[in-house]
Amino acid sequence: MIVNSFSIIDFKNKEAQDFEFSDGTNLIVSEGNTQGKSSLLKSMYFTLGFDVKQWV
Repeated sequence: MIVNSFSIIDFKNKEAQDFEFSDGTNLIVSEGNTQGKSSLLKSMYFTLGFDVKQWV
């Protein structure tokens, strides 16, 4: 499966964030904490059918 883009909707803050991916390997980095790196990965895992409740 190839994922070209992914969108996360934050219903609480009424915001959406779109992520675009390049061909090959993509790194998910930021200059600080609370930028959404883990939320992106958890959302992708959840979309693929994995149980993310065990992640804190």
